[in-house]
Amino acid sequence: MKKQLIILSTFALLLGGCGNEESKASKVAAIKLTEQEIKDAGNNSNIGAQILVKKAVLKEMNGVKYTEDEKKELEELKKNVEIEYFLNKKAMETTNVDDMEVLQVYQNNIDKLKEADIVTILPQLKEQMLLQRREEEKVKYMNSLVEKYDLNSELKKYFPEIEKPVEKVKAVEDKKEIKKETSKKTK
Repeated sequence: MKKQLIILSTFALLLGGCGNEESKASKVAAIKLTEQEIKDAGNNSNIGAQILVKKAVLKEMNGVKYTEDEKKELEELKKNVEIEYFLNKKAMETTNVDDMEVLQVYQNNIDKLKEADIVTILPQLKEQMLLQRREEEKVKYMNSLVEKYDLNSELKKYFPEIEKPVEKVKAVEDKKEIKKETSKKTK
């Protein structure tokens, strides 16, 4: 009798477990690509996979309750992303790299790049130059805001002990030049 009860219990648990697997499978099946998403992905299954995973994450996020601190942090992150988007947009309005400039950089660095395939390296150089110029333009724009809104004077009102005005934001390249000069002096 005990044997039959144990076998019957085990069988019931197995059936119950299989039922849960079906519900999990049906939840996964509920996440699908739309016709437009399929079209946008082209023949790239990686893009399709990214869209599906994004949809799954968004679905999981629906039930999440955030604390007040987490909500504030999310709002701050949203602001920062929007600011970065705006700065990139402003910088792209004036940033350009033409093919002749890229070719000149390639020729100036041909010793370092002689092993690289020119068909591969030229687009990479152009992208790097564009990113560098975009960063420089963002810095210029932020510095123009310091001047436009007289932010140094405003800062002195709140922090009078500051003797020097805020130094202008410097591009990454300025820091590299300082490091080069320092390393030359120490040699």
